[in-house]
Amino acid sequence: MAMPISEDKVLTWPGDLLLSLLNQQLRDEFKSLEGLARYHDLSLTVLQKRLSELNLNYDPVTNQIKG
Repeated sequence: MAMPISEDKVLTWPGDLLLSLLNQQLRDEFKSLEGLARYHDLSLTVLQKRLSELNLNYDPVTNQIKG
């Protein structure tokens, strides 16, 4: 079962911690960033904006977030 991710965590957690948590869930639980966002009731737009602020990008081919 995936550890809950709230919008507060997305917006306030340090980038390395957020990257680790998101990639772990993408690897183990979800087939896409959209699926992860939907499961946690997160705005995909907010999540993508935060990743951009951290100079991170989602790669759908590998299903990973990379810097």
